[in-house]
Amino acid sequence: MTEIFNKQKQLQEKLGLGVGGENITQWYNSLTGAILEIGEALAEDTRWKRNFGSNKVPKVNKSNVIEETADAVIYIINACIFYGISCEELMNAIRLKQSKNIARLTRRSRV
Repeated sequence: MTEIFNKQKQLQEKLGLGVGGENITQWYNSLTGAILEIGEALAEDTRWKRNFGSNKVPKVNKSNVIEETADAVIYIINACIFYGISCEELMNAIRLKQSKNIARLTRRSRV
């Protein structure tokens, strides 16, 4: 993941968007871009619409789902870069959140 972060920093530097300090405008734009890419991923597999009573034949395009999901993750990485969040900080936060979620579920199963 560190390599992916570093490549993305290089790309942002080449685009002239600047990295290394907080850039709230680019952070906001990156999070918005991630949301849009998630929407595009959802549009590539419409089986979830069955949950809402849709009778349409579902569309399934796994390769496009993967590509759009990758785009969303890249935008999230950009958001981290523009907010000054390092790869290590993000990975530690993910590990901590996963541990909290597992502990929460473990407590519920004992009740």
